[in-house]
Amino acid sequence: KANLALFHHILVEQLKWVPESVFAELLGIVQSLPGPSAVQLLLTSVTIATGSVLCGLLAILLFMGPAAVVMAVAGVALGSTKKSLASFQEYMGPVEASVGCAATVLVAVGGWNLG
Repeated sequence: KANLALFHHILVEQLKWVPESVFAELLGIVQSLPGPSAVQLLLTSVTIATGSVLCGLLAILLFMGPAAVVMAVAGVALGSTKKSLASFQEYMGPVEASVGCAATVLVAVGGWNLG
């Protein structure tokens, strides 16, 4: 949920694309729906702000694209090696630790922005 706080900061406070009341209403709606709230909120907020569904879809692509590329590269690397998963995990230890650090920072920034 930390990314929702970052979306609030960027879309409402920084860019002023979406009014506070609209953001709060959208947040309530997307939290009642099944699925990833961040993606739903990003799609609806950017679509409302720009008036273009294409811009909303582009925002989702830019939001999810880097993670999809990293996962695809990791999958190809794991699939192309003849080594076992256990040996692959020893190489991924530092990457896993850095992802944990980045997630901690993301949650901390989101919490800080919430006040």
